[in-house]
Amino acid sequence: MTTLTEGAFAKINLTLDVLDRREDGYHDIRSILQTVALRDDIELLLDTGTGWRIECETAGIPLDETNLAWRAARVFFDTFGGELSVYALCELGAQIGSDVPFCVLCGTALAEGRGERLTKLPDAPEMFTVICKPDVCFSTPALYAKLDDVALAKRPDTRAMRAALEKGDLEAIGAGLCNVFEQVAIPDHLELNYIKSIMMSYGAYGAQMTGSGSAVYGLFDSFEYAAVACTMLKDNYPQVFIAKTV
Repeated sequence: MTTLTEGAFAKINLTLDVLDRREDGYHDIRSILQTVALRDDIELLLDTGTGWRIECETAGIPLDETNLAWRAARVFFDTFGGELSVYALCELGAQIGSDVPFCVLCGTALAEGRGERLTKLPDAPEMFTVICKPDVCFSTPALYAKLDDVALAKRPDTRAMRAALEKGDLEAIGAGLCNVFEQVAIPDHLELNYIKSIMMSYGAYGAQMTGSGSAVYGLFDSFEYAAVACTMLKDNYPQVFIAKTV
């Protein structure tokens, strides 16, 4: 039996703009995504005689078709007919979820459409992220619905963020962080602003919620500053992590 181990890396949204609602009910988005080193390790046991199944050491994780890993395996085995390129895997991933193609591509990329249309961008400069997950969960459909009912005060400047990334200008990257979901999430959950303020107080170049929340991250230029912010946040939040960009 052959064993393969692959890392499933986390991502953050440096920018996230929600555009018009599509005819299929989804919204178009425009987002610059960045992979970070925080990850789960996926172990694959290859034994052609036993079919396939998924197992997980974490209690409460579904092991049926409601699990994205199960769905990914199903799509892969139903489609596989030879060696697949990264972009072919991205196309398969789009059948599972809008975020999946980027999780295949990784690195730094612009995502458009539902998130499945990707443009690879130059690698971001090395940054350290502190990621804090408060004990609150948001409904992504509910946040989208709220966005449909408000006039957004600020939208991301995608062109400026791309220029900052190309220059490796961490200060400009931090200043250009923008996620429109914050404008409908933070008014009901002010602790997100508290988390951001702690990160900024201890040297972050910028801090914001990633995706539709509730995780918040800050960008730092050194592990030392990131570690101090992490220590301060752990007094109130057990789920705090440090990870480099990759």
